[in-house]
Amino acid sequence: MEKSNFDQLLKKYITGQVTESERVKIEAWLDVMKTENSKDLELNPADAERLFQKIVSKKDNLEQIKSFKPSSGKETKTLGAGSLLKIAASIILLIVAGYFSYLMIGKKDNFNFLASDKVEKIILNDGTLVWLQKNSRLTYLDKLSQGIRYTELEGEALFEVAKDATHPFHIKCNGAMIKVLGTSFSLKTSDHVVEVKVLTGKVNFSTASNIAGIDVEPNQKAVLKPNGALEKSAMVQGEITSITNDTDYLMKFADAPLSEVLNSIERKFDVTIKKSSNAAVNCKITADLTDQSLERSLETIEEILNVKFEQNGQVITVTGAGCSTP
Repeated sequence: MEKSNFDQLLKKYITGQVTESERVKIEAWLDVMKTENSKDLELNPADAERLFQKIVSKKDNLEQIKSFKPSSGKETKTLGAGSLLKIAASIILLIVAGYFSYLMIGKKDNFNFLASDKVEKIILNDGTLVWLQKNSRLTYLDKLSQGIRYTELEGEALFEVAKDATHPFHIKCNGAMIKVLGTSFSLKTSDHVVEVKVLTGKVNFSTASNIAGIDVEPNQKAVLKPNGALEKSAMVQGEITSITNDTDYLMKFADAPLSEVLNSIERKFDVTIKKSSNAAVNCKITADLTDQSLERSLETIEEILNVKFEQNGQVITVTGAGCSTP
C-alpha cells in the first residue's frame, strides 16, 4: 500500500527529519491525544491528510492542531498511519507523560525534552531532578568524557543537581553559562534576559564577555541584562515559594507520620516503597529532607527511627520496629 503523506511525515518525525515547526506541531497534537481513548490514535485517510496539511502549513495554527480530533466510528477504514502514529505516540508519551512525568535518560548521548502545558519532572541519569516549566525545553548532551555534565535550557526550570565534585554541572542558556557541583536553584530565560535564583549551594554565573562571572549564594538571585551586565541581589519574601510551587522540592516534615514522609519520597523520586510491617508507618518524624538525594533521605530516616531500607531498582522495602522497642 502506498504510504500517505501523514504516514511519511511521522516516519520523518521518528527519525528526526522534520522541521522545527513540524516537530512542535506533531508533539503538541500527540500531547493532547495521550489523554484520549487509544482508538482515537487511528486515522482514516481524510483525517490523516487534513492533519498533514495543518502540520506542514506555514501558518501559526498550533491551537487548531491541538483541537483536531480524528473521526470516530467503526465503519471508518483506517490506514497504515495508525501503527506509525502509535509508535510516535509511544515516544511522545515518554516525553509528555503528564503532570510531573518521569524520565530516566539512561545511557543516551543526547536527549531533548519539551514540556507541554504542564510542569514536567525529569530525573537525569546522574540523579539530578529538574522540574521543567510549561513550554520549556531541556537538552542533555553527554560530555562526561570532558569531565562535565552538560545541559541547555530554553524557558524556565527548577534544578536539584546531584552532588558530584568530579563532574561539574553546566547549563547553557541565552549566551550565559551556569556552573554548579551540587546545588538547587531556579533558572529562567526570556527576551534575552537570564535570571538565576539560588536555594542551596553556590552557582557561578558567567558570560562570554565575563568568563570569571559572579558567584550566587543561597537566597540570592542574579540577572543577565540585555546590555550584558550581571546584577546580583537578595531574593525577596515569597520568591522561594513561587519557584518551588507545583514541585516536590520542599520536603520539610514536623511531627509527621512516617507513612506521609514515605509517600512524599515515592512521589519525588518515582520509587515504590513496600512496608513489610505496619508497625513503623505510624511513627512520627521531624526532619528536613529538602535538597537531599534519595539515598541520603533514607539514611536520615534510619538515623531517627529503628527502620531499615533495602533497595532493588525502583522498589524499596522498609522493615523494623520504627519508634517501638525492637
